[in-house]
Amino acid sequence: MRITKVTTRNGDGGKTSLAKGESVLKSDNIIHCLGEVDELSSVIGVCLSFSQNSDITEFLKKIQNITYLLPVIFKQLKHAV
Repeated sequence: MRITKVTTRNGDGGKTSLAKGESVLKSDNIIHCLGEVDELSSVIGVCLSFSQNSDITEFLKKIQNITYLLPVIFKQLKHAV
């Protein structure tokens, strides 16, 4: 079975929810930043799949682990301003 369309019957009104349920505009900077971090993590993953150098692999893994912390930092910064 293939799902081709999902309908929630609510409409999103241009908003999306963050992990803790906070509703923000899809145009909000936090959403843009989260998307950029997701892309970065994906690119690092691709690099890891091709890396044949153990030093580079370990470095990339460290950077990727840092990207997992960035959404938490972004949320704290958003509430600080």
